[in-house]
Amino acid sequence: MAGELKAALDALAGSLAAACPGRFVSRDFVPLAQRTAEELEAGVLAVAALGESEFANYRGREADLGLLRVVIVGQLKVAEAAMPSALEDAEFALAEQVKAWLAGPMLAPVRQCLARSFRQSGQLEHPYGWVAFECEVRT
Repeated sequence: MAGELKAALDALAGSLAAACPGRFVSRDFVPLAQRTAEELEAGVLAVAALGESEFANYRGREADLGLLRVVIVGQLKVAEAAMPSALEDAEFALAEQVKAWLAGPMLAPVRQCLARSFRQSGQLEHPYGWVAFECEVRT
C-alpha cells in the first residue's frame, strides 16, 4: 500500500511539473525562509500527503480503496517595492495554473485529482505569498 501512495504522489508531482514549466515542483515542502530567491521568484509548488479517508471497510477490504488527501502548496515572492495587491495577483496566477492542471489528464496510477478548496496568504506576509490547495485523489 505504501508503494501505491508514493507512486500516486510521484505521478502528481510529475504531471504538475510538466504542466507548470518554469516553476519549481517537488514532493518536498520547505518553509519560505529556507527557499532561495530564485525558487521563490519563479514560484514553487510542493505536493504532500495529508492522509487517507473513506475506506471501503467491508470484509476483505479493511482500510482499503481509500481516498488519498493531498495538499499542493505554492510559494512565491514579489519585489519588495510591489504593492500587496501585486502579491495577491501573483498568487491568483499561480492558483490558475494549478486549476488548469487539475482540469487536464493525470498520470497513472492517479485516476482523478479533485480540488476541494484553496487558501492564500491574504497579503499578510508581503512580499512573500502562498496558496494551498486541498485535494482528493483516487487511484
